[in-house]
Amino acid sequence: MPTSNIPLSPAIFYESEGYRTSGSKLMGRHSAGEAFLRAVIQGTPPSNPIFGYCRDAGSFGAFKADVSRHDPTNGDRLVQWLPRHQPEKLGNASILYLPGPGLLNEAQRRLGSGQEHSYSLCGITHTISSAGAMQSIRDLLVAPVHGWDAIICTSKAVKASLETIIAEQAEYLRVRLGARFCEMPQFPVIPLGVHCQDFQFTTAEKQAARARLGIAPEDVVVLFVGRLVFHAKAHPLPLYLALERAAAEKSVTLIECGWFPNEPVARSYDQARQLAAPNISSIVLDGRQPSQRRDAWAAADIFTSLSDNIQESFGLTPIEAMAAGLPSVVSDWDGYKDTVRDGIDGFRIPTTMPSDGGDDFALRHLLDIDSYDFYIGHVSQTVAVDIEAAALAFHQLLRQPELRQRMGTAAKKQAQTVFDWSCIYGRYQELWHHLTEKRRQVSGDRQLPRGGAMIDPYKLFANYPTNAMGNLQFALRENVTLAEIETIGQLESVKFASYVLPPMALVDQIVQNLNKSQPLSLEELQSFVSVPMATLEKAISWLLKYGLIKSELILRN
Repeated sequence: MPTSNIPLSPAIFYESEGYRTSGSKLMGRHSAGEAFLRAVIQGTPPSNPIFGYCRDAGSFGAFKADVSRHDPTNGDRLVQWLPRHQPEKLGNASILYLPGPGLLNEAQRRLGSGQEHSYSLCGITHTISSAGAMQSIRDLLVAPVHGWDAIICTSKAVKASLETIIAEQAEYLRVRLGARFCEMPQFPVIPLGVHCQDFQFTTAEKQAARARLGIAPEDVVVLFVGRLVFHAKAHPLPLYLALERAAAEKSVTLIECGWFPNEPVARSYDQARQLAAPNISSIVLDGRQPSQRRDAWAAADIFTSLSDNIQESFGLTPIEAMAAGLPSVVSDWDGYKDTVRDGIDGFRIPTTMPSDGGDDFALRHLLDIDSYDFYIGHVSQTVAVDIEAAALAFHQLLRQPELRQRMGTAAKKQAQTVFDWSCIYGRYQELWHHLTEKRRQVSGDRQLPRGGAMIDPYKLFANYPTNAMGNLQFALRENVTLAEIETIGQLESVKFASYVLPPMALVDQIVQNLNKSQPLSLEELQSFVSVPMATLEKAISWLLKYGLIKSELILRN
């Protein structure tokens, strides 16, 4: 890809919920969004603006606050608002970054505002298993997107799934409409990043964390970080069974750092733990609390995540574990395949899933028999993680501190040289320069019809009214004054539409010209007032609406 030494400053599609980890329902996409924003700030020279694509001033204020909170220059930089209702300003940024795979809405806004060649769209995959996410991917085939747009796929596995969705929809459109070709965005594979400095702990910090948690120096601590939901993240039972088998006379503590959606789910974890891992000491921490997350990472010797769920697409916690210098025992699943090197940074445990026969799951979800949670939960019940292989991996790591050290050191080096945001953001920059160059090489002569984005309501509903304005001529109503017109314009039921109201200077011109002659057609009136015909028609329609002027059909021979 062509690159440049000049960093591009993307416009960031901003909703505060997507860029903060302080919410009560912390998920991976929140952590990824906040980390991405930090990467943008750190990767943008202080002399360059940071663009917030925000819906209103309040949202932009929140964006500025978030930038300031993460800004190493102590707020001494320009943060610029690009309003959602002014997409023409996005050309200043060249790239609009969207925190999801849906490009349709913004592609339509770009087309409808005549900015098709002014900037590129760049989305990203998080989970793609929800109905909404899958629909947003299907929409790409009919959206006004181009080869200078992109959706970043965070793993090879999620890219393959995305391409399956597109292929299925393309076949439907081929059969239904005979469609043979749709221009598509690019789908580069770039993993999420990690700020490695956040996961550095001194020996004293590690010892203090273990002391706060009541962990003996000789205990080996295995850590899981993530939502504690058996149906939507990783079922805990295989982990409990594997640890129990591996521990045998070793003092092992399992820390589960996350959050339960409700008390029944919390009780279900207790139930499974008591059944499957009675000899493993258990600590549950609230992963929504930064201090508890930090203690969990500092206290750990081994990281684990035996993910078995289709909602996972990348998996951020394994690279956080690598940054912390921890060896990992993870399932060989989705994005984990691209991050943890088996036998080097830890162990990837084989997984198995049926190759066919899941149409009933999809249909039940489509028919609203199953909610999204039940849909992914049902599928996860048929995904198996090799418990024996996991037990063997834990057995080795629990008993070989030198192996833990060797794998942890390799993992940390890999995180610093491959997955640190300073590296990953450089790959984003390469992509954005490539998209910008590709867009600039394409002639702006070929324009898609704007009707694909939004149709002129006057054209769309042309058969509704009795008369077309071109068939009428207009005269001023007797005794109409500018003061009367202004009074009507100030009525609450009228001034709400201030965008539509004609300026009084134009009204004055219209009144003067209609007051001194016979009725005038639009063409005749336009010769006296220097405004576009569309502007004049709207002004005349408004005056006509409130009886300030009158109309009559033009008699034609």
